[in-house]
Amino acid sequence: MKNFLTLSIFSTALFLCSCEKNDIIADVSDPQGFTSNVFFSPLTPVAFADTEVECEIEYWSLGDEFQELSLLQRVIALEEYEVQLTDVDYVYIAEISSDDALGEDEDPVRDEVRTFQHDFTNWVPDKTAYVLKFDYYVEPSLAKAILTEDNTAISDLTQEMSELAVADFYDDLSRNLDKSELQIILVDVHAVATQNELNGYYDAADNLTSDGRSSVISKLQQIGLNTLIGAEYELEKSNLVVLNFQIINGYDEESISTSRSFNVN
Repeated sequence: MKNFLTLSIFSTALFLCSCEKNDIIADVSDPQGFTSNVFFSPLTPVAFADTEVECEIEYWSLGDEFQELSLLQRVIALEEYEVQLTDVDYVYIAEISSDDALGEDEDPVRDEVRTFQHDFTNWVPDKTAYVLKFDYYVEPSLAKAILTEDNTAISDLTQEMSELAVADFYDDLSRNLDKSELQIILVDVHAVATQNELNGYYDAADNLTSDGRSSVISKLQQIGLNTLIGAEYELEKSNLVVLNFQIINGYDEESISTSRSFNVN
């Protein structure tokens, strides 16, 4: 009886150990949870066009296999305006970013600009990671440009304005010009509206209605940028380069670094 009891206890213990071992093996063999990590070192905050920016990446992955290493880029166009109107004493001042076109929940599109081959010799024990260093070339077309009445004709300036900037210009005027200023522009000078029409854009409290604002914008568009903008203007066009580094490990799991960015001069 004693020998039977001992054998039963041993068999039960062996069974439990086997189950525990099998659970561990199942966990390890399951690719889910085999994560990777990537760190993009901070970049210089400002770089000049037609130069190179030094980049350094640290990455690792459980499983130590990598399907893809890639550099992702997006360029945010920036416009800064200071524009005097022709007919009234008003200066349009604005900062426009191409990111303004993104919806509230819309992710920006990143373009893959370069891929890399994984190299096991890049392992750095002190960092417990692979270290990849490379240079990013800043295209000459990204250089900052400042357009003023001294170097740019008004017709060329308005050609350089983005659709976002044009829409914002008209919207800004409709919201910030008062009724007397709009009367000068729309009725007195350019005669694109009558006094009665202008009056109809406002409610009993003399506030511009929503439909009235739409009508004002339409009338301003009818006059056009080249006529509305006066003799003094400045547009500073620049670009913000945003870089991310992405890795995909041997288990198809994707990791993307924190964004690193710099302004281009």
